[in-house]
Amino acid sequence: MKLPEYNKIGNEYTAKASDIVRQLALAGIAVVWLFGSHGSSHLALEGNLILPLTTLALTLLFDLLQYVVGGETWKVFFRKMEKMARENGDADSEIKAPRKYNLPIYFFYWGKLVLVLFSYMLIINYLVIRL
Repeated sequence: MKLPEYNKIGNEYTAKASDIVRQLALAGIAVVWLFGSHGSSHLALEGNLILPLTTLALTLLFDLLQYVVGGETWKVFFRKMEKMARENGDADSEIKAPRKYNLPIYFFYWGKLVLVLFSYMLIINYLVIRL
């Protein structure tokens, strides 16, 4: 297998992980809603459910920011390289991107994974104590 194919496989796994994190965050919010509502017409959360709800909301925010920051980072990089290629007259040259450009993207990716795991630890703890 050629080197770019390994990168493609890694990208497929991280994309799938992002999809699963998003689904888990939404499911976690549903669980908080279910156990927090107690049949009332408005949501009145117990104190033990506020933190997991907050971290689940942050998970979704990190998910969005991963894609927004990633998209904008690479578009800016592309425009910069496109301009340089036009000036040099070499649009087909091989370009190596600095690794530092991925750091904010990785921060949000790993952040959302940690947040969703932490949220579920809190929810499971709540359910064990409550049930």
